[in-house]
Amino acid sequence: MGSFITEFIAFPTGLLGAGLQLLEIRVRAAFVARTFWVIRP
Repeated sequence: MGSFITEFIAFPTGLLGAGLQLLEIRVRAAFVARTFWVIRP
């Protein structure tokens, strides 16, 4: 029972962490692209 609760909590947390990581990568890529766009118009 205990491991079920742990997995039930850990799974969405890991999913959220992966989503935030993807979002961070997208934001960083967009920021880098915008910076390059400013450097060479």
